[in-house]
Amino acid sequence: MTPPTIEKLTALLSLPFSARALQSVLMQLPHPHKDTIEITGHTLRLNGSVIHLSDTETALLRLLYDNRHRAVTNEELNALLGDSATHTNTLAVFMHRLRRKLSQDGVQRIKTLRQKGYQWIENEVTV
Repeated sequence: MTPPTIEKLTALLSLPFSARALQSVLMQLPHPHKDTIEITGHTLRLNGSVIHLSDTETALLRLLYDNRHRAVTNEELNALLGDSATHTNTLAVFMHRLRRKLSQDGVQRIKTLRQKGYQWIENEVTV
């Protein structure tokens, strides 16, 4: 079900309106909340949705989420992946896969910091 638009909600209120009518209309509006995240083993529960992750995706996600207050450098992420990641696009491939799994609701949660690394972005999701 798609949330009603402001125009549709405005049409529901006619002047003068009561507090009860206003409350009824306000309850129909989408409201923002922070992402709820729970990582258990290789399973991520994101806002109630279950997402299955590989070993590497889980390790990358934990590193990014645990350090969400700062940028995680490419060097840190490559160290997590091993020596082969330094000279290939392994990190970029895993970040693409992780982003694709995390953005099923259309919200991007990982920001690329050019020439530096990546950072987890705290989102307010509208539901």
